[in-house]
Amino acid sequence: METFPAETTQAEHQHRRETRRQIWLPLGIGLGVLALAAGVMMSPLFPPANRAGISLVADWTLSVLVLCPTALCLFPLAAGLLIAAFGMNIAHDAAARPLRRGVRFSETLAVQAQQSADRVSRAAIGLSAHLAYGERLLSVFDRPPSDPERDAICDQ
Repeated sequence: METFPAETTQAEHQHRRETRRQIWLPLGIGLGVLALAAGVMMSPLFPPANRAGISLVADWTLSVLVLCPTALCLFPLAAGLLIAAFGMNIAHDAAARPLRRGVRFSETLAVQAQQSADRVSRAAIGLSAHLAYGERLLSVFDRPPSDPERDAICDQ
């Protein structure tokens, strides 16, 4: 059975790095896409034929009336999910040590149960070997096998 060392291992450090990367990478990608969308809306990369200030006002209005409220409304949700992810990481770290202790305890119990079962089975085998002679003596009191001819005579 597998045992766990008491100190943190390289695998645990790698697991924590991967967990943090899995938290920060989607957040960074989401903010990057939002910033890219806002930049495309504000930039004159695709100017209309008539750029008499109308496009600039429309882009600014879209950013202020759509993108900013969207970002403000989704920020508490994103912050809550980020806090929940960090809370789960803390709960995972807090539960790791007691769970390892439980695994070690169950391993110890399994080994002790196996050893006890071996001792009991050896004692039972030894006892049955000593009592084998007595079993032949006790067979004197067994009922004799039935004889069909004798049973037919007794039934009449």
